Amino acid sequence: FLSVGVVNSLIDVIVFLLAMGAGAPPLLAHIIGFAAGGLNSFLMNGLLTFGRRFADIAQWRTVVPFLGVLAVQFSIGTVTFWLVHHLTGLPIVGKVVAIGITTVA
Repeated sequence: FLSVGVVNSLIDVIVFLLAMGAGAPPLLAHIIGFAAGGLNSFLMNGLLTFGRRFADIAQWRTVVPFLGVLAVQFSIGTVTFWLVHHLTGLPIVGKVVAIGITTVA
């Protein structure tokens, strides 16, 4: 579970940096990175951590609760990202702090 979390965070940061490099505004880059990490989390945790088949995890009873947890994490992470980014002027600092806070949450 921890390894999947580390991979999710790396994907989030890499996609965030790529989006920023492509000219996306910081908040949009944050959203895109978070979505990429969240999709990876769903797939890797379902398939590897819990050893399920894709057909088993791609059902409403699995997807809906996961999306609920993801929505809470997204809300916490986005507020954190926005605040830290605006306080420091550094989007990457906002992203790293947001990942740390959502990991704890």
